Amino acid sequence: MAPREKKNCENTPEKRKDPQIHPHRRNPVPTDDEEVRRELERVAHSDATSGRGLIAKTTALRALERLNRRRAKKKPPSVPPGWHPDPGSVLAELDEPYFEEHPEARQRLFDALWENGELDEGGHYAPPVD
Repeated sequence: MAPREKKNCENTPEKRKDPQIHPHRRNPVPTDDEEVRRELERVAHSDATSGRGLIAKTTALRALERLNRRRAKKKPPSVPPGWHPDPGSVLAELDEPYFEEHPEARQRLFDALWENGELDEGGHYAPPVD
């Protein structure tokens, strides 16, 4: 046996703290798209000072741009009847007569918010967090 090798250095699942997780993967990879987006936004808006931090920030910004472009290419769902970005508010009451006369205005508002990423998959208003 070479001098640098040790007898008990085998990395078998039985000897790991958690046999289900590989030792280099102690932090499980998030599977939820919204969770991934939140983590990318956290890294992208962080105050990175080290070289690795700056690279991670740049990579997160690029990934967010790609995700936003993909989402913008998706055709928006149809506008639900009576939809308003802020239901139950004074603005919703003021906008309703206009939207009844001009349903295309409701569609334009819905499409604009969708393309800006301010609506979730169900068409509910979710403004981006800064």
